[in-house]
Amino acid sequence: GIAIDKDANEIYVADGYGNRRVIVFDATTLAYKRHWGGYGKRPDDDKQPPYDPAAAPQHQFGNPVHCIKIADDGLVYVCDRSQDRIQVF
Repeated sequence: GIAIDKDANEIYVADGYGNRRVIVFDATTLAYKRHWGGYGKRPDDDKQPPYDPAAAPQHQFGNPVHCIKIADDGLVYVCDRSQDRIQVF
């Protein structure tokens, strides 16, 4: 998924089919700006264990991270389908 923050002139990409991260680019130049993984940490693209509702939440995104939305208040919502959660940044 892709979301555009017009006010900040940024493009957010849910890069989750091959990787496990969110990447942000400048909307005009497409220059890389920043990226992060689950809980805002440095991403780990290694395969994660299967979701276990009895276990502590995993600190990385599962796969796929396939949707991203920016709310009117500027919060970024990221779907982490395989981990059965939505993370908000």
